[in-house]
Amino acid sequence: MSFIDRVLTFTTVVELGSFSKAAAHLSITKAAVSKQITQLEAELGAPLLVRSTRSLSLTDSGTLLLEKAFFLKENVEDLENLFSEIRKEPQGRLKICLARHFAYNYVLPYLKEFTEKYPKVEIVLHVEERLPDMEKEKIDLVLGNSLLGSEDITVRRIGEANYVLCASPEYLKREGTPVTRSDLKGHQYISHSMRPHHNVIWGDAKESSFIPKIQVNDIEVMRYLAECGHGLVWMHDYAAKKSLEEGKLLTILPKEKPYKVPLWASYRSVKHLPPKIRAFLDFVIAKVSQ
Repeated sequence: MSFIDRVLTFTTVVELGSFSKAAAHLSITKAAVSKQITQLEAELGAPLLVRSTRSLSLTDSGTLLLEKAFFLKENVEDLENLFSEIRKEPQGRLKICLARHFAYNYVLPYLKEFTEKYPKVEIVLHVEERLPDMEKEKIDLVLGNSLLGSEDITVRRIGEANYVLCASPEYLKREGTPVTRSDLKGHQYISHSMRPHHNVIWGDAKESSFIPKIQVNDIEVMRYLAECGHGLVWMHDYAAKKSLEEGKLLTILPKEKPYKVPLWASYRSVKHLPPKIRAFLDFVIAKVSQ
């Protein structure tokens, strides 16, 4: 128990008029209340209460302390009420790290809807292709990628996406359109430099091996290079969606079962998730599931 806790116990004893009633109110034993008051008197170097078998009365020191203690109690109650409201209403600065195409597909088109619903939340977006150090960089939420492996980080699955293998019409006209997996051998391939390997994985968990002609660390650049005819590219379907719809890229082996990958949300492990994080997380999950 802290000094403040003992002062608040003292005010409860005075308000209720007995150690027994104070103990019942605080859900502790009468002996524990008595011990706190005795310790408080020792800390202050003065008696606070005159104890008798039937009543309690304040000493001069007790009266002086009580005036200040009631002020302290009111402020503590105000703080409790304030943080109770903060826990209910999302507010404050929310720093989010997410990949470019996750942002364009699941966050940016709907961000106005969120900010209008939660005007007290200040959004800070870091749109980049990397896994951040959440603690060092004070990141509240990482979306899309997983930070698996850290005991201090909670990782939650929020959806899934398919991978799609595609290329530009120009490239396929020049190099030929693969009809089977074996036809992929010898094709030029664009890969992400952060991937642990450069194989294409199919829905049956089998792989097609490639030696990348070009490696880059940005999905947008990969997509652009594929549109320009530099080779095949394997990426999330939501990253290729616009190019496929516009005919700038074509799906290769569209009848093959696609490889599915989970979409993750990562945040620091805490007993009570701040409302601003919970609100944004729930919001994004709803958009991913649409």
